[in-house]
Amino acid sequence: MLLYTELVVVAPDVAHPEAEAFWPAVWESEDFDSDGDFYYDGIDGRWTTLELRTKVAGSAPSVLEVYTFRERRLYGTGLESVARLERTLDDVKAGRWADNPAVAAMTEVAVTSLAVQTTSTEHYRAYLEAVEMFLAHAGGTTVGRFELDAAAFHERFLRATDD
Repeated sequence: MLLYTELVVVAPDVAHPEAEAFWPAVWESEDFDSDGDFYYDGIDGRWTTLELRTKVAGSAPSVLEVYTFRERRLYGTGLESVARLERTLDDVKAGRWADNPAVAAMTEVAVTSLAVQTTSTEHYRAYLEAVEMFLAHAGGTTVGRFELDAAAFHERFLRATDD
């Protein structure tokens, strides 16, 4: 079964964690590929795109995509997936989540999409852990169907499977 999920995070505009913090086990595997602007020099963690792809035996590859649109950005982008995030930033600025104290308190905002496509439940759990890590690092909240900070995200999606 193919699993696909995209979660959108609204957070203060802070530097991202190192790219290797997303799906750490994938970076250590022999058969993976990475792309994005995370490797640019002089951007101090303010990267905007990360794409990871790894093989799954006998199935489609697992893919993790992280795209960010920053209110205060270093350079523009022509990616449609990021243009969609600009509309979410416009919604934040227009007060769509004004009733969420965490979002309402943000001054400079970044909107990040974290998406996964996989047939591997192990890779899917690693995706959920990456979302939780990112929420905690950035001090953000998911928007859309669920408005969750890192602790609430863990409780809802990861606690039941903690070892």
